[in-house]
Amino acid sequence: MESCSQTHVAHLQVVLLVLCLIIMGGCIPTLSACQLSLSFNKKQKIFKTCRDLGVQKASLAWSLFPHNHTLEIAFAGRAVSPSGWVGWGINLGSNPVMKGANALVAFRAANGSNLLTYKLSDETYSGVLPSCSPIDLVIMDKAVEITGTDVKIFASFQLQPNQTVLNHIWNRGPGMDQFQPQAHDPIDIRGALRINMLQGTVLPITPPHEKLKYIHGIVNTLGWGFLLPVGALTARYFRQFELEAGTASWFYAHIILQSSGYVLGIMGWAIGMKLGSYSTEVAYPQHRCIGITIFTFGSLQVLSLLQRPNKNHKLRMYWNIYHHTLGYTIVLLAIINNFEGFHILKANGMWRMGYIIGLALGGAVAIVLEIVTWVIYMRRKSIYPTRILDRKYTSGGSCELGKLDSITMDEFDKSRAFSWYAQFGGAMG
Repeated sequence: MESCSQTHVAHLQVVLLVLCLIIMGGCIPTLSACQLSLSFNKKQKIFKTCRDLGVQKASLAWSLFPHNHTLEIAFAGRAVSPSGWVGWGINLGSNPVMKGANALVAFRAANGSNLLTYKLSDETYSGVLPSCSPIDLVIMDKAVEITGTDVKIFASFQLQPNQTVLNHIWNRGPGMDQFQPQAHDPIDIRGALRINMLQGTVLPITPPHEKLKYIHGIVNTLGWGFLLPVGALTARYFRQFELEAGTASWFYAHIILQSSGYVLGIMGWAIGMKLGSYSTEVAYPQHRCIGITIFTFGSLQVLSLLQRPNKNHKLRMYWNIYHHTLGYTIVLLAIINNFEGFHILKANGMWRMGYIIGLALGGAVAIVLEIVTWVIYMRRKSIYPTRILDRKYTSGGSCELGKLDSITMDEFDKSRAFSWYAQFGGAMG
């Protein structure tokens, strides 16, 4: 019996060991896809450090030799197709960006596998395909191996003393045109990492023009997204509370708010256009088009003030319709584009939620004021019927209805057919 028990225990230990090996074998590849041992053209190379780069199924392996400042590095990536290209490079500047990078591009041609050097410049951003050219790195050796869509690039560089932090970029494209890499799909994620090659650690990246991006967002949110809506609310609602007093402070508040919002909007728009000119590689066409539309409509609003008919002109009613429609359209587009901007900047929930709460409060205030405005309108309409207003308009005399009747007459814009619109829709009537 004791012998049988020992046999069962031994069998159980074997089963557990096999299960552990299966589990470990399944987990190890998921922990790191990189390899320290790689073969290039049937020659095995062993590296000290490797790292999975996280995008485009790419990995990096390298050995840094501080005593002679040399770096042996291997990049492994996957092309989009057997005829596609895979590129990897080093930017000696302050950030891992395409402009100024020294790239090695691997591809298959009629003569076999090729590995050429490319210095990426401003022209690359404007859509000009890069041509093979010398780079700013001393290459001691290089090799390439392409199997199907799997690409391996090997290079050995002579670095400067204490040059241990390097900016890496990589990407892939559909094919080559006269040994020029065709533009990659903008949807495809561009790889970029800043790595301490001596310690093997990834360092944080400060995106270029990051401060300018946030200034653009803050200025536009304040101008288009806050001051303009508040100015529109001021014109639509607060004017009703000044009719009896005969004052027009709402008008001056409206002008100040709208002018300030427009000036800030122009500043934000100009910053946005400048940011767009810095990089054509990463574009946000929807945000850009809406921004240009807002700027155009806002400028048309300003220009329309120069052609504003006087209150008694027969075209004033149509000018009011144009002015109000365009104004509310600008406010709506500004709100939509602000959320587009939050998405682009990856703004945290606090900023987005703060703006949503602000919009909700503004909407609640607008609903309350709309109800109050309708109450005031219906009360005045019952006290001063249209026929009295008509008599005053046609006779041109004084009906002795008091100051309130006189102001109400002016606000009606001498048009019974559009009496409500002229009374309550006007921003500057």
